[in-house]
Amino acid sequence: MPVPMKPFLLLPSSLILCFAISSAKFASAQAPPFSYRGVYDATLASGAKAVFYVRKDADVTFGYISTATQTVAMNAFTLPANGSFSFASAVGSVSGTFTATGVSGTVAGQSFSAPRQVFNSVQGSLQGGYTGTLWFQADGSLNSAEFVLTPAGKLYALADTVSGLQGAVGTYAANGTFTATGVPGNVFLSGSGTVTDGVFRGSYSSIFGTAYFDGARENLDYRLINIATRGNVGTGANQLIAGFVMKNGAKRVMIRAIGPSLTASGVPGALNDPVLTLFSGPTVIATNDNWQVDNDVAAIQATGFAPTDPRESVLLVSLEEGAYTAIVSGAGATTGVALVEVYEID
Repeated sequence: MPVPMKPFLLLPSSLILCFAISSAKFASAQAPPFSYRGVYDATLASGAKAVFYVRKDADVTFGYISTATQTVAMNAFTLPANGSFSFASAVGSVSGTFTATGVSGTVAGQSFSAPRQVFNSVQGSLQGGYTGTLWFQADGSLNSAEFVLTPAGKLYALADTVSGLQGAVGTYAANGTFTATGVPGNVFLSGSGTVTDGVFRGSYSSIFGTAYFDGARENLDYRLINIATRGNVGTGANQLIAGFVMKNGAKRVMIRAIGPSLTASGVPGALNDPVLTLFSGPTVIATNDNWQVDNDVAAIQATGFAPTDPRESVLLVSLEEGAYTAIVSGAGATTGVALVEVYEID
């Protein structure tokens, strides 16, 4: 990826960063757990769709939609820190385990494995979860409903209506138009929707007549993608430091210390083997020397920001509110030029 020649800054309310030169000690520590936020969907052996929408770190909505058997299930549950869950739904027992890259388990005896899709407002303005009201013109009924538009272009609709649970599956285009097939009762929804300042609105046809949905997008704030600075890494008081402050709840971040790959970008005197250590005050949170060692390599690669050189260092952590300091040093007290970066993953 391009190497910034100087710091650049986009400051949302969730993340404030600054850079300095100072000294610090480092030691090994276990990285804290991460956020599971995102959408996970799979097609079961029966052809039914299963979707898990994690709107916060632990707030999950499960949906089951089968156009063949005309059945819908919807459950909300709180996800434990270890990612494992089990509950009873209208279609049978549901259990499984979330990881950094996906969720796997069983739904009514059918096994599934669903990759994690992280909502990213930079990659698409429509994707996200929308909670609102579905209004049927024929009887004037107001029904709670939720639409989930995945980063992969799929659409899921779940509604708790006066006629029972309703569901729909379909796809959407970048301009907001979509097509979807609804169940149960052979309800077919079709139409178009638009997003303006995080609001999803549209009118849809069904066997009950025209239906209208009005909902607000959840948990999809525009955010900092990356902040980086390049500097000389010395020893003692001349180590390179990135200081940053987290606000408004937990955030999953990736911190990188880049050295060897700078040479290919024409940077002279690049640090040969950077070591990265994260502090909260005087306490070491985590440390890494060589990103493919003592790390969840698959989770790092899934972010799309894995370094190109195995000697470079990465920490992928979920951090609560507070001030943190990331320090870059050289293995064996070596010196050189390095790039220190912080990415907000979700």
